[in-house]
Amino acid sequence: MKSDSEIKFHVEQALQSDRRFDAADISVAVQRGVVTLSGFARSQLERYQAEGAARRIWGVIGLVNEIKMGPASDGERAAPEPIRAAAPGLHRR
Repeated sequence: MKSDSEIKFHVEQALQSDRRFDAADISVAVQRGVVTLSGFARSQLERYQAEGAARRIWGVIGLVNEIKMGPASDGERAAPEPIRAAAPGLHRR
């Protein structure tokens, strides 16, 4: 079974590599295999595409999609910090 940190790493990788949407304003949190996506997407389609990318990761047992529509303003950035680069210490197994 994957740890929450491994699941988070792989979900972030999937979001970053999916060219159908910009994952820069999407944050990932994982608790006991349940992924929560938060932040902002430009359209409903991008919101669903991000959800689909996260659901395809092995070890994800549930998903909560809290992604809002529209551009993120400075005061509304997603927490925790939006995805910028994958955690350097984790590797695929």
